[in-house]
Amino acid sequence: MSKLKFFWLYLLKHKIIIGIAVVILAVAGYFAYQSVFAPTAKASYVTSKAVKDLIVSSVSGSGTVAASSEVELKAKASSDVTAVKVKKGDTVKAGDVLIQLNAKDAAKAVRDAQTNLETAKLSLEKLQQPADQLTLLQSQNSLTQARQSKENSQAALVKAYEDAFNSISDTFLDLPGIMTDLNNILNSAEIGKAEKAIGANQDNLSALLNSLDASDRDKFQAFGSTAVSDFKSANSKYTVNFDSFKAITRYADNQTIESQLADIIETIKSAAQAAKSENNVIDVWVEDRSKNNWTIFSTVSGYQSTLNSHIGTINSHLSSFLTIQQSLKSNKDAIANADQTITEKTLSLADLQAGSDALDLRSQQLSIQQKQDSLADAMEQYADYNIKAPFDGVVADVAVNLGDTVSSGDSAVTLITAQKIANLSLNEVDAAKVKVGQKAMITFDAISDLTVAGSVADVDMLGTVTQGVASYAVKIAFDSQSDQIKSGMTASASIVIDSKTDALQVPSSAVKTQNNNNYVQVLVNGAPQNKDVTVGLASDTMTEILSGISEGDEVITQTVTAGSTAAKTNTSNSGRPGGGIMMGL
Repeated sequence: MSKLKFFWLYLLKHKIIIGIAVVILAVAGYFAYQSVFAPTAKASYVTSKAVKDLIVSSVSGSGTVAASSEVELKAKASSDVTAVKVKKGDTVKAGDVLIQLNAKDAAKAVRDAQTNLETAKLSLEKLQQPADQLTLLQSQNSLTQARQSKENSQAALVKAYEDAFNSISDTFLDLPGIMTDLNNILNSAEIGKAEKAIGANQDNLSALLNSLDASDRDKFQAFGSTAVSDFKSANSKYTVNFDSFKAITRYADNQTIESQLADIIETIKSAAQAAKSENNVIDVWVEDRSKNNWTIFSTVSGYQSTLNSHIGTINSHLSSFLTIQQSLKSNKDAIANADQTITEKTLSLADLQAGSDALDLRSQQLSIQQKQDSLADAMEQYADYNIKAPFDGVVADVAVNLGDTVSSGDSAVTLITAQKIANLSLNEVDAAKVKVGQKAMITFDAISDLTVAGSVADVDMLGTVTQGVASYAVKIAFDSQSDQIKSGMTASASIVIDSKTDALQVPSSAVKTQNNNNYVQVLVNGAPQNKDVTVGLASDTMTEILSGISEGDEVITQTVTAGSTAAKTNTSNSGRPGGGIMMGL
């Protein structure tokens, strides 16, 4: 009985721990079931078509309506003053030129940009035109010439192999006699037999050595040793090479003939060296005999003539072989080059027959666009050399004289106008895009139903830095007046930086960036496909696409996954498994 009581007390004491364990197991089992058996989320896509329409890029800023209507007009270029067209008190109209600066370099830049644009347009026109008959005929002729060149090189190569075999055959007609003579000069006893006083049983080298003055015998022996060594080397190569040549026919393959050619060249070189070494030996002997006014044996003189003749023959064969070897290489290279030329000419002819490539056309069109932009920039910079009145007004002061040198940002003319002006503040990024003369739309906090058009009258060259952030003052002159507008009112302006009609554009949310490359996702057969794009202007909601997609393409602006909310909830809960329950317990 006591044991049963103890058991129930034990269960009661640990019921909390057991309860926690049960709950943990239940939660873990639930989430395991969800991860295995939960249905796979299916993605759907919100799309928008790429369209062509007007796109306007603008920047916005806010400020107040100015109490003063005085504006300083500043130079936007650095140069010499060539004309001052106003004086203090003059009345001027918007657009009047007040000061002219020397624009020689800027004018040249405009002319160069115009020339570049015209050249690019001509290149596009030429690219768009089909190939004329003359061009096609010239391309076909070039291809025919390349093929003929290959055939000529192939024929020359066949002849070079024939020449190689013939030259090898001719050489082996001469070599046996040459090698025999070289052997006799070193190893026969012809000198002793002819000169009885020396001794008939001595070989030539020994006979020559014994007939020398004692002082020159060491020198003679050294040259004799070299001659013997060189002859043995030449004779060994000759024997192997001659046996190999005997085993082939005129119909041997090209590789075999080239191998024979390489071998005969080495044999000829060795034979030439052996003949030279033997000639050196005889020269030493003749020099010694002549020094002592002794008789020069007629047999030795005959050896000299024989060696000189053989050396000439050997050198002639060697020169012929080297020429043939070079001819083989040149013709092989010519065939390889002809093959490459044929490939290039074939592709070129095919391109001419097929007409202009779409990518080439697009590339040239983009080049024209770049040249147009360069011309616009050059003309804009050229315009900076004329300081014009941005609005109607009266000249309050002229700060420059004829011949003065001014820098960009220097004050030139002060205008007083009856027009109201809004003073705005822009950050450094937006201020860099703003220029005098750009159009703007101004709204007022106090007058909700009033919008006034205006234009940029002045942009500060020097900014104001507050807590590390730079801002620039911009003055907007109103195009029209309203009695409702009071000095000090809060004004907001949207300044048009650039605009383009008929621009291909997509919602900005569709444009993504990865590794500094822009791309959009196009829906193809229900599946997203990445397309690299080049972007241009951007408005508040749309982005211009210069290349990469076409009008009408469906671009993805948003991806919606079914059950994504549940998935996010599950992920959040699974981040702390059983957390809430544990805390409750």
